[in-house]
Amino acid sequence: MSPADRPAPEPGALRAAQADHIAISVASLSRSAAFYEGLGFQQVQTTDFAPAPVRSTVLVNASGLRIELIEHGRSHGSAVAESPMDAALEQGLGHVALRVDDVDGALEACLASGATTVAAPGLTSRGDAGFAYLADLDGTVIELVGPPAADPPAAGRETDRLRTP
Repeated sequence: MSPADRPAPEPGALRAAQADHIAISVASLSRSAAFYEGLGFQQVQTTDFAPAPVRSTVLVNASGLRIELIEHGRSHGSAVAESPMDAALEQGLGHVALRVDDVDGALEACLASGATTVAAPGLTSRGDAGFAYLADLDGTVIELVGPPAADPPAAGRETDRLRTP
């Protein structure tokens, strides 16, 4: 059946959908798994898709967030974005945002594990939460987002370091 011949989907078919996992293509499964384990994730499943040159491992953290790391023998790296805005130059997934209790502490742990800073910590444009952007070992851009502040700055105050003039 061609796409034009398919019946229209039910309106709102995904309105109650939740994210199940995040899949990230990596150069080295063992290296990337060690990186995420150092940040509190635990490996729960590893699969070898032989004869294809593909292996994967699934890691889960205490909140239930699942990350699937996929190593393909013929994958190729991409350029690491110099800013979150540059990450949007490539169509598709721009970055993964993770809610954390302590942005500075989480950023420090990520950097100690080998991540690199993409954007310095700041406040969201609403001024209600801290954030930082980093790149993991393979260049996947990760945004760390803190909990909303109890007293955000007054409306109209520019606090988002990511805005362009």
